[in-house]
Parts: sequence; structure tokens; C-alpha cells
Amino acid sequence: MKADLHVHSVYSRDAISKPQSILAAAADRGIGIIAITDHDTAEGWNPVLQAAKRYPVQIVLGQEIKVFKGGEVVGELLGLFLKTPVASGAVHGVMAEIRRRASSDDAPLSRMQ
Repeated sequence: MKADLHVHSVYSRDAISKPQSILAAAADRGIGIIAITDHDTAEGWNPVLQAAKRYPVQIVLGQEIKVFKGGEVVGELLGLFLKTPVASGAVHGVMAEIRRRASSDDAPLSRMQ
């Protein structure tokens, strides 16, 4: 099974694709798992989950999270299998929050063939 674990939707500042378009394209290409990882927001999670009911695509909830050091942006971390959004912050703090908020009981990747 194919997976794309870094997908931005219209809810991200750098993308224009709506959830239904993302899922239709994934299904057309035989991609069975996608992770919605918009920049610093989980606003697209519910729309994607609703749209996913019509497609044979499993959804991983994620987020691309801005990290800071000394008050300056130094990069972004990708959080996957999140249950709730993670706020931007210091690198180690964001890493700890990703671990706390990640779900281990719903891992579609463990079912990949």
C-alpha cells in the first residue's frame, strides 16, 4: 500500500487543495494512506475526516509545527498520529508535546503491506 505522510490542504498557508480533491487524487493514484500535515493548524482535520468517508483512503492526523530557539524560527517538526493540535514553541517542548498527543492505538501504517 502506498502512503503520503506529508500533505497540506487549503487550511495551510502554502496549499490550495480542498480535502475532497486531495482524497480523490490519492484514491486515483492508489494511495491508501495520507497524513494531513498543515502548517501550525489542525483546522483541516474534520473536513478531511468527513470527506474520507467517501474514499478508500485512511487518514493520519498530523501537523507541521514551527519551532523556535532564542525567539527565532529555526525549523519545523512533523507530528503524526496526533489526537489534538500542538502549538509552536521551543524544539524540545514541541517534541515532548508530539509524543504526549500522539495516538498509538490507531496506527494504519502498522497494517501496510
